[in-house]
Amino acid sequence: MDRLNRKTLTTAANAMYTYWYASAVSSRPTLLLLHGNPDPASLWSGLVHDYLLSYDYGVLAPDLIGFGDSDKPEGLQHCKASSDCSDLAAALDSEGLDKVIPVGHDFGALLASSNSTFHPDRITGLVTLGTAHIPPSPYSFDFEQLRIMQEKYLGYCQSWYFPLFTLHGGGNRMKDLCCVEGGLGKWLLDSSNASKEVLLYARIRTFVFRAPLDWYKAVVQNLDLQVEQEALASGRHVVNVPYFFIAGLQDPFSPASAVQGPMSQGILPNMMQREVDASHWCMLEKLRDIGLAIVEWLGEQYCWQKICRFLHRSLQSSSIPHLVSCNV
Repeated sequence: MDRLNRKTLTTAANAMYTYWYASAVSSRPTLLLLHGNPDPASLWSGLVHDYLLSYDYGVLAPDLIGFGDSDKPEGLQHCKASSDCSDLAAALDSEGLDKVIPVGHDFGALLASSNSTFHPDRITGLVTLGTAHIPPSPYSFDFEQLRIMQEKYLGYCQSWYFPLFTLHGGGNRMKDLCCVEGGLGKWLLDSSNASKEVLLYARIRTFVFRAPLDWYKAVVQNLDLQVEQEALASGRHVVNVPYFFIAGLQDPFSPASAVQGPMSQGILPNMMQREVDASHWCMLEKLRDIGLAIVEWLGEQYCWQKICRFLHRSLQSSSIPHLVSCNV
């Protein structure tokens, strides 16, 4: 991220964020890049340097709480989507940004979607990669119901990692399972654990599993249930800005069909979808496809005809499929 300015921001809740920023040129929008687990903001380096900055878009890419150079506070309150959206709004204020386009991958897609729910006045578009838009829910999280639904519609449960990530015992439990010789295998077979550490990073104090996994625990404990219900009651579940979903055809966690649910509910009135032959980390596997697709979509939605003409020529000379409109 060497072409961006590294900055920090301490929130009203006394949590310190580290983020990287480059301002947009002229009237182009700024993209708020939100990584998932277990990545830091540098996940976006290729997209930022090869495409977004090259086309004069602004970029604000934070290390989310619990990741990278940002704080890793105790407690789950810092990992509520509603709280983190407010923190991100403070970062926008610090840079004088009125509206941005959130771009989220994996768990970052939840935050991107939540910006549409909790701060719709601060966004002018929405993009998610590898995870379809996640609308607010009126129901408490229930893994068993989630499993049944996923097996019914997908043929398999895509969320078995939730029970593992939210085990009682916090980050040490995860470390004991995954960073100890034979730990995970023995736990799967008979629930016993080994104690010999074999990976160096398991002994580095700054590398912790606890903080990233707190995001999943916050979901399981329904910490945002009340504010999500309030958002539904006020009609803020509808995405009233252009939405772009990029799905990996080889992604078992979030197949392209995952967006059919919110589409059928009529909450994505201005949606486009792109499918690429990649798995979950599609922006790493297919950087050119993803970069051109996002820049083309931005050009179409925000009327930069020069960019559109250039990309039209580029796409005609490649095997990349054109965008498919999914307006409902």
